[in-house]
Amino acid sequence: MTSWYRTGTISVTNGSTTVAGSGTDFISGTAAGEGLLGPDGKIYEIVAVVSGVALTISPAYLGANASAQAYAIIPTQSYIRDLANQAAALVNDYAATNSNVFLLTVADKTPPVDTDKVAIRDVVTGTGRWLTFTNLKAFLKSYFDSVATTLTNKTLTAPAITSPTGIVKADVGLSNVDNTADSAKPVSTAQATANSSVLTAAAADATAKAAGAVADAAVSATVVQLAYGLAAAVDLAALAQRRIDDVSAYKTQTGTCTVTQSASNEFTRTYASVAVTLPRAYLNANYQVVVECDSAAPFLGAEGHVLVQSRATNGFVLAITGSATSASLRWKTIFPTAQ
Repeated sequence: MTSWYRTGTISVTNGSTTVAGSGTDFISGTAAGEGLLGPDGKIYEIVAVVSGVALTISPAYLGANASAQAYAIIPTQSYIRDLANQAAALVNDYAATNSNVFLLTVADKTPPVDTDKVAIRDVVTGTGRWLTFTNLKAFLKSYFDSVATTLTNKTLTAPAITSPTGIVKADVGLSNVDNTADSAKPVSTAQATANSSVLTAAAADATAKAAGAVADAAVSATVVQLAYGLAAAVDLAALAQRRIDDVSAYKTQTGTCTVTQSASNEFTRTYASVAVTLPRAYLNANYQVVVECDSAAPFLGAEGHVLVQSRATNGFVLAITGSATSASLRWKTIFPTAQ
């Protein structure tokens, strides 16, 4: 069995019929009509071997551009098939040769004389005898004399034998011959029967193939419908998961903010504050806000209490009661019934 050719690497371009080789010898490694297993896993017909490092394929390359890729040449075994066909034809030609008689001349004379001999040997049995030229002449004379008797009493109206009279086609063994043009000759009964058989078989084959094509089309349609149904189910599942994720993120929202003020003391009743806008507004303001202070200046704790004020569907206000000039706050809303 012929091995697949894989020497070197190839480079291919999407939409191009040219394959460039590196370290390859396509001249001795492949031939037109064989297959190329490309980097994309598809098989392409090799239309022409341009050189040791270049091929032309069909159809144009369908995969992405790729360089220095592994490949394989798939032999078609056509060489073995062609050799078998040629050997069969040779045997058939020689089988038609008559092998029962073998002639051997023992004297090379021109013209031959009556004493010249010819050896006749039966190749199958191995037996044989000599035949002189005299014997051969006597045999030929006897044969042609017998043929000439069929022309007895036949006369010609002129020396030219192109215009004979009195000779009928039966005299020369051609009783069934007529002068009908080839295009008008009827087909024999045997040939008509053979033609009918061929046409019947062809019609049956066409009917079977048509039925098979219809069945294949029905199966293909079913497969396509199942594929569409599966794709729709996957899309719905993904949509449902996104909805669940959205609801989870909607119920609990988080963020950070910073409150600053120039100065404050325990007698001041106007607290420093900052307005917070929710990333997603709620349908109502029935949510809770949890606040933690990550840092404050001049020290953590100087921020005092953190108050949640002016709670609305789209946000709220955070205020500090302490004297801190700056406070970094981290907040989280909790709304279990949000939808």
